[in-house]
Amino acid sequence: MKSIEVARLIVDTKTCHLLRPRKGEYGQYDVKVFHQGGNKRGWAFWDLFSASAVVKVYDALSKENRAKYESMNPLRMVDVAFKLIK
Repeated sequence: MKSIEVARLIVDTKTCHLLRPRKGEYGQYDVKVFHQGGNKRGWAFWDLFSASAVVKVYDALSKENRAKYESMNPLRMVDVAFKLIK
C-alpha cells in the first residue's frame, strides 16, 4: 500500500496500525493492525490523530503538490502536515 492509502485506512477503521517499508518496492508499505503483534524491528506506529492530519492536508493540496506529498515517507508526511496545520 502507498502511504496515503494507509492513512485513509487508519482514518476509516479508526485504529492504530503498524507499517514498515516493503522490501524491494519503493513507496510501498506492509501494514498490520496494532493488536496483531508487538512492535518488532522495522515497524512504526501510525495513530489516528496523525493519519487524519495527513489525509486533511492531502485533500487540500493541488494535484501537482499531491504527487510530491505522496512521494514522501510517512514520517515526513506527518511532519509536514503538522507544520501546515499550525
